[in-house]
Amino acid sequence: STEFRQILAEAITSDPRIMAIDAVYSAKQMSWLRSACDAFVSLHRSEGFGLNIAEAMAAGKLAIATHFSGNEDFMTQENSIPIQYKMSAVGKTDYPHGAGQWWAEPDHDAAVEAMRFVGTAPDSAVAALGERAATDTNLNFSLARVGAIARAAWAGEPEPGVQP
Repeated sequence: STEFRQILAEAITSDPRIMAIDAVYSAKQMSWLRSACDAFVSLHRSEGFGLNIAEAMAAGKLAIATHFSGNEDFMTQENSIPIQYKMSAVGKTDYPHGAGQWWAEPDHDAAVEAMRFVGTAPDSAVAALGERAATDTNLNFSLARVGAIARAAWAGEPEPGVQP
């Protein structure tokens, strides 16, 4: 809404820590942006695999994301901050062809608490989650790992186990 945009614009101009980016970035520019961030936040309603979340985690960034959709495959309490949600009906005017569908509404208070943690916790606590995220993501979703799974499937063999 126009009112929300005005409030957001005022917040951006009143705090030098806030920067709004309204641009399309290349993969390299996205990598630079991720490297400059303390955390990656994705309070999504539906997310497919969540490649952007996985890329941030693989780069050692703490991820705060709705614990819904494809990112449930790689986000855990030990390597990220998954945000719980409630399912909500998609209204006729909420999304193109959305009538009759459902999506996740992330818990606002939990998301605020998670972001406050990033801003107030010791850097070592945030870094520890990011390091675990990088370890888990690179171990279980690397090209070598995914290739081994694909080779096993092609050969009709059982899937190699996910590492703890």
